[in-house]
Amino acid sequence: MKTPFAFHWLAMAFAVWALAQSVPALAAGDPQQGRRLAGPCVDCHGVAGIAPDDTMPNLAGQKPSFMVKQIKDMRSAANKRAGLTLMDDIDKEIRAERFRLTRVGRSNEIMDPLVLNLSDADIEHLAAYYAALPCATASALKPPPEPRQAVRCKTCHGASGVSQSPMIPNLSGQSKRYIAARLVAYRKIGKELSTKERRRNIMATQARLLKDKDIADLANYFSSLACR
Repeated sequence: MKTPFAFHWLAMAFAVWALAQSVPALAAGDPQQGRRLAGPCVDCHGVAGIAPDDTMPNLAGQKPSFMVKQIKDMRSAANKRAGLTLMDDIDKEIRAERFRLTRVGRSNEIMDPLVLNLSDADIEHLAAYYAALPCATASALKPPPEPRQAVRCKTCHGASGVSQSPMIPNLSGQSKRYIAARLVAYRKIGKELSTKERRRNIMATQARLLKDKDIADLANYFSSLACR
């Protein structure tokens, strides 16, 4: 028997609410200390937190608690991967499988060496610094028509792409290309998950059935909304 559609939305909304209640609303860092630490971030994320390459996320004005969690997740994955490089005596096939499993976390080769040695305080400082910067302005004077699928995004990311939860990122203020790329990645993950999986990443579930046009329309819409 299929679960009623409304129940899916109610369950997701409750999960988002519970997550929001479990974390502090603001990062406790010092923006000035974060500015000092942000030098290595400039090439990808820009001098003022606006990425010069639209395949990279803008950090300016993003939720500080969200950034703290993402950086800590990257640091954890980077430490796991660093440990794997020392296991030269392990069979290559086993090592490859262990490598694959640890890559499930938020991690990539560019970020790993940058976050590996950050302290908790460093991460709080960086998040406070970027959260205090002015976000990217809207790219359109008038947003395009709201896509039908946007209602699925607004539940978590807010009616105007600015989330009410400290742990859910804002979509407005991000580039169209970056949003589209993330949705494509989540769709791929969602399609690879077994239909028997009881616990799924929320975004993978939501993006799994999106068509290419849906993704293009959503990226165009949310990237055009004012971020303040």
